[in-house]
Amino acid sequence: MYLLNIDQLLKTFNITQEDIESRGLLHEKLPILSKLLIDTFYKEYILNNEEIGEYFKYTNIENFLEKMTEFIIFVYSAPIDQNYIERMRQV
Repeated sequence: MYLLNIDQLLKTFNITQEDIESRGLLHEKLPILSKLLIDTFYKEYILNNEEIGEYFKYTNIENFLEKMTEFIIFVYSAPIDQNYIERMRQV
């Protein structure tokens, strides 16, 4: 299993300590923003595209949209540590 070094990750993406600290502030606004993003994605991309919609025809779409919303919140607000990297790797 490949383990990514946190310091390498931060340096690669030019993430500062201030950026990491501001992630906590985002957590308050992310539920609304992520819901808006996912609803727009669903309405504009999945519903209006038959070809893409085929991939979702057997999916519990409400559950899918809820999980996507939770994932966006996680991506932008969770602490950047080895657990974060592991979850991203699983996705």
